[in-house]
Amino acid sequence: MGNEESKSFWSTLPGIMTAFAAILTAIGTLVVSLHTIGFFRNDKSAKSIPTEITQTKSNIEKLYNNIGCITGNCVNGTGVFQFSNGDRYEGAFENNKRNGKGTFYFSSGSLYEGNFISDEMSGKGLFIFINGDRYEGEFMNNKRNGKGVFHYSNGNTYKGNFVNDEISGNGVFIFRNGDRYEGEFKNDKRNGKGIFYYASGEVKNGFWRDDIFLND
Repeated sequence: MGNEESKSFWSTLPGIMTAFAAILTAIGTLVVSLHTIGFFRNDKSAKSIPTEITQTKSNIEKLYNNIGCITGNCVNGTGVFQFSNGDRYEGAFENNKRNGKGTFYFSSGSLYEGNFISDEMSGKGLFIFINGDRYEGEFMNNKRNGKGVFHYSNGNTYKGNFVNDEISGNGVFIFRNGDRYEGEFKNDKRNGKGIFYYASGEVKNGFWRDDIFLND
């Protein structure tokens, strides 16, 4: 009986050894894999924040800090206020609004330099358009209202009254070719009584409607 049990044990031993060897191989493979991914590393670099993330955070903070009042006193005093759309205002503030003299730089490239009342262009000022046009005169509620001179980039010039950004009232329009109109305007056109002096010497004196001469 004992001899049979001994023979049975020795006959199964190779299988047991084979299984044990497979287990050791699997453990070895697992250890190598964990070492490769840095599981056993204890240095600080393994846990540090990636440089790209740090730089991105720095750029976001820099962008945020450049929006709003970036220098000076933008409540009651003089300061520089940067808008998120790229516009920028440099000048006087009162009660947290643009009040007094200042310069407004539009992101489009246009520029206004003059007086502000409660965040609006009101009073005398200079507006330079991105296309080269230039207006010097009176403003109210962010529009050309009152007396002023408009210099067109094509060489024409208008001097007279404005209403809500339009030429309206009495004024003089001088064309670059030497023609000149003196009289009444409405909605950016010759409307009413006026005299047109042509460079050729011809004169038309009478009533106009939408830039068309009606009669003497």
